[in-house]
Formats: sequence, C-alpha cells, structure tokens
Amino acid sequence: MVTTVVTPSEAEAELAALLRRVEQGEEVIIARDGAPIARLVPARPVPSDVAPRLPGSARGLIELLPGWDDPLTDAELAEFEDAQLFPPDPQGA
Repeated sequence: MVTTVVTPSEAEAELAALLRRVEQGEEVIIARDGAPIARLVPARPVPSDVAPRLPGSARGLIELLPGWDDPLTDAELAEFEDAQLFPPDPQGA
C-alpha cells in the first residue's frame, strides 16, 4: 500500500485529489510538524451495505449452563469491581 504524507494546509487545498487517491487504495497521512494527526483510508461499508442480521441465526449454537445467572459471590463481586478495564499504556501516555 502506498502512503502519502501531507500537511494540513496541503490536505485542505488538495482534498478532492487526495480522496481520489484514497479511492485507488492509497493511504494519506496528515501530519503537523512531522507528527501524524490524521489518516485518510477507504471507508468500511456502513451497516445498510452489508447483509441484514438474522434473529435466531445462532439458535442451538449457544448453551447456557445451570446457574449462569446466579448472583455473584462477595469474592466475585469484589474481583469484578476492582478489575482494571483497560490495560496500562506501555508508553505511559
């Protein structure tokens, strides 16, 4: 994949041309002072462009074991409440 780097001013002045390049499969990075701030890539299909979901299509594929909805024990609840939702950023940001 070809990547082009442009400044915000260049992106503003050449947006139509850059979009044509993205349509051809190229990636465009917009960078300020050499630091990337945005990326132009082809858009993914929106939900209306993909096959509709079929309710019940997983019927028979999922088994719920007895007790799956039992209340949490105090220990399980404490573990859940103390859980870290997102791992720490290795770069310290």
